Amino acid sequence: MDQTSVETLNAVVDETRDAVLRCLEAAIESLRTAGPMARQRQEANNVEEPLKVLTFQIRELSIKLDGLQQMPTQMDQYRRFLMPNPLKLLSEGQHWDSPVVFVGGPNGYRVGIRVIMCGGGFAHARCVSIFFRIFAGPYDAWLRWPFPGKSVTFAMFRLNGKPPYAETCQIEHNNLRPERPSVDQPLICVSRSQFIPIETVLDDKDLILRTTGPNGEDDVLMVGFALEEEDAFVPRIAGSLETRVERLEQAVARDIPQLCFGGHYHGIDQF
Repeated sequence: MDQTSVETLNAVVDETRDAVLRCLEAAIESLRTAGPMARQRQEANNVEEPLKVLTFQIRELSIKLDGLQQMPTQMDQYRRFLMPNPLKLLSEGQHWDSPVVFVGGPNGYRVGIRVIMCGGGFAHARCVSIFFRIFAGPYDAWLRWPFPGKSVTFAMFRLNGKPPYAETCQIEHNNLRPERPSVDQPLICVSRSQFIPIETVLDDKDLILRTTGPNGEDDVLMVGFALEEEDAFVPRIAGSLETRVERLEQAVARDIPQLCFGGHYHGIDQF
């Protein structure tokens, strides 16, 4: 879910909460100002209207929540990066790290990719290797762990809008150890040691862009990744909203009738 959806969900929660609280406060004030006999005589009338309003608000809130949770789970397609001097990296056996970006909104997970042009491990000198990594971030305490992404699609883009070389890799959540990255050590979430043959990179004339830099000719390669989310990638606000719905239902079923029989209601602030 992107940042706009999160903000919409928060707005729904706040708007519904305020409306319900106004309803409850009006009902409670009416009951408090009525005398004991009048309270008993008007018990049905006093309860009926708050129940109708609360029931409507709960139903509306549930519909909005269902709609938001059923939004498309594909993130904002590819995050693209320009990798400078890929042929030099290949000849020197060096790796390249992309800039670290946030996914799941600006308060989400910090992630990036590492590309080894000459290949890593048993793929050395045969295939380009690529890794999806998660870095420690300032919002990790509020995020779900292990990382709830469903899959990562790696891509190496070609010139002139031609189809990229792409491969989708499933995230094996049971194999993520540790579950969270540390400040000193990022978490390798997905690795693809044999992403694309080095021979293909050298032979495909639509992969590497030749540019003229200040020190002569340079080459640039565009790489990237896309994430597919699990349904549980929705921030924890969804769980909080469901809890509020349950509390509203409790208010309808228990608190208001209890107040009408002379009890005291103290649950407004818990929504």
